Amino acid sequence: MGRDAVTTRALIIETTIAFTIALAAAIANTWPLASRLGTAARDRVDYLYEAWLVDWIGHSVTAPSRLFDPNLFHPASAAATGADPLLGVAVPLAPLRWLGFGPLAVHNVGLLLATAFACAAGYACGRVVTGNRAGGLVLGAAMGFGPVLTTEGGHIQIVACAGLPLAVLGAWLVADAARAGRSSSLAVALLSLALAWQLSVSFYVAFYAAVAAAVVFAVELRQLRRGDLVRLSLGGLAFAAFAAPLIVQYQRRPEPVPSLGVALARVGPLSGDFVHTHPKLLLWGALSGRGSGWFALTGGAFPGLAMVAFAAFGAAHAWRSRYDDATRRVARIGVALVATGGLLALGAAPTGWRRFAPWRFVLQIVPPMRGLRAANRAVLVALVGMGLLAALAIAPLARRVRIAPMALGMALAFVIALEGFGSWGATPQIEVRAVDRYLASDPTPGAVLYLPLPIGDTPTVFEWSQAEVAFRTTAHHRATVNGYGSYVPESYFAMKRAVAPFPDDASVAALHELGVRFVVVDRAAVKDTPWSGLLDPATVVHAKPEVRLVREFDADLLYEIR
Repeated sequence: MGRDAVTTRALIIETTIAFTIALAAAIANTWPLASRLGTAARDRVDYLYEAWLVDWIGHSVTAPSRLFDPNLFHPASAAATGADPLLGVAVPLAPLRWLGFGPLAVHNVGLLLATAFACAAGYACGRVVTGNRAGGLVLGAAMGFGPVLTTEGGHIQIVACAGLPLAVLGAWLVADAARAGRSSSLAVALLSLALAWQLSVSFYVAFYAAVAAAVVFAVELRQLRRGDLVRLSLGGLAFAAFAAPLIVQYQRRPEPVPSLGVALARVGPLSGDFVHTHPKLLLWGALSGRGSGWFALTGGAFPGLAMVAFAAFGAAHAWRSRYDDATRRVARIGVALVATGGLLALGAAPTGWRRFAPWRFVLQIVPPMRGLRAANRAVLVALVGMGLLAALAIAPLARRVRIAPMALGMALAFVIALEGFGSWGATPQIEVRAVDRYLASDPTPGAVLYLPLPIGDTPTVFEWSQAEVAFRTTAHHRATVNGYGSYVPESYFAMKRAVAPFPDDASVAALHELGVRFVVVDRAAVKDTPWSGLLDPATVVHAKPEVRLVREFDADLLYEIR
């Protein structure tokens, strides 16, 4: 493997160029998203919920005491802990709100930047570890544009995965410094910062980044000196000091840690299916696999045929390169990452062979990990390893076909992006409604209830329609008894039971107690529900004088409880 040493200055320049190219590619790859920043969404579920959360964080920057106690699920506390933190994405984007960008526009800009950042981080990792630009191109394409990231395109906390390749890079540089007898302080700082930033975005990817860094250290353990271990310990303490306040906030959530059986049942549908492809993928969307059956969380872990083929060839080439220590070193790390990520992505289940998979023991030994249901996402760890192995295949294959390695690297990066291309042309167009804007302008204080609510008293974590309701509250930020997230407080189900017969006396009294002043009724959705009678305001107001019709809108009715 030909290695081309790179200075820090040159690496920064190359990575900046990679970021710029990746941003342009992200805009082209998701077109027409950039032309509809304020209205386009990948789906009407998690995408809108995360747009709400990014907006809420930006809204709360000047009042951080409310950061984890948002307007949803009123009056429950710690309602923002029903999702990954997203602070590392939302806080840098906050200035866009002050420039007049709407909630969906801010989120969409964040998604484009996150894609470019992940690609650039992959480039930097691949460039340094493999020692050549072609390796950087391959890993950058995999981290920004491969099928795995397209499958997760509706989840900004997974797309924003730059901390993972940066953590691998930091661990590699620590080992590299130990080999050369240099100080590893800067490398440890890079590793700690990468993990801290990633934790501020996503618990999922932060865990994977920590695992990936641990794999690198395990492979390079013999190179580490006592001083390196001391620096790593200090870096770990600095990371713990950053993580502690965040963890404290999430421990405020009253939901108990699920039992092992419940956790296994939740993880089972989202265990990795390595042949499942997202329907939006241009090349592979016609294929399928088992999948999860959930349209927002597919369980897909398909890395792309190009990555698999080149990674296999790269591993075989490294095996034959018995006297090329640099190649074999990269290969050992690559294989270890692929094996670790692949085994974790297998997930777990209460029955069948998956009950013996490694993820089951993670859930059993570390109870807080039981909140990470989508085990298929661990394929991100394997993706870094496959990118490194694929890079090892570039030089020998280029010699065989007699082209420049850089040209082959560019071709492979293009194929990876092509396999990961999924059209955004049919994405739904989302806007807050006139009634939401009216609530923002009405000075009357009081919380809001949006009807209809999902019927039933089962504590499901996915009440799909409520994600769009969450997004609509970005217009007014009023306390709202509706909500959405992976954590749903019991008070939400108690509220649903109480308002099921609305507008009878008991339900009106219950809403008064909750501080609800306004009830928004979706004209189309409320038909054939227990609240269909609200479509006749005259009858409602005559029967219940304390319920007043404020205004009729094209899509909604707005009632006030006096």
